Amino acid sequence: MAIDMTTALSRLLTDAALRRGFRLAPLGTAVALDVQEDQRTNLARLDPDQLDRQAETLLKKRFHEIVAIIPETVAGLGEFAYERFLPYGTSTWPTGHMRHVQDAAGFCRYLLCQRCSRVCRAEINRVLFAVGRRRFSLHWTRDIRINGRRRHAAQILYRRGSKPRQLALYLG
Repeated sequence: MAIDMTTALSRLLTDAALRRGFRLAPLGTAVALDVQEDQRTNLARLDPDQLDRQAETLLKKRFHEIVAIIPETVAGLGEFAYERFLPYGTSTWPTGHMRHVQDAAGFCRYLLCQRCSRVCRAEINRVLFAVGRRRFSLHWTRDIRINGRRRHAAQILYRRGSKPRQLALYLG
């Protein structure tokens, strides 16, 4: 079934490899995407540089959402945090109503696979719990923030209804 211009544009903006193909053969890409015949020429006329700029804007927006969810981890990555996000961000594109939390969880998994030592384990535990199905989880962490300070603590994650909650037990 042929797709419309909006769906094709969405696919182009979220797939870097597809944009590279579009740059080389715009009409061929429109055909490969199975765009409706009456819209293929319009799609092929789009400026590839403008598509790249729009895609970059969307990636930066995604990164901004991730910063709001895992600020300690992003701060630990320092000035190159966005560059660390790019390989992950260009390889996957979550959708749905939980996409921001799923994106943050995916980025956390990516950082763990990269053996990044500058992650905030307490944040990662919390985000991975939020996207999982477990009702209860217990972790020992050295970097949970309590009253503005990083502490060693037992991090207890649980669900009340469907909403994840967190408690921390530490010796003060």
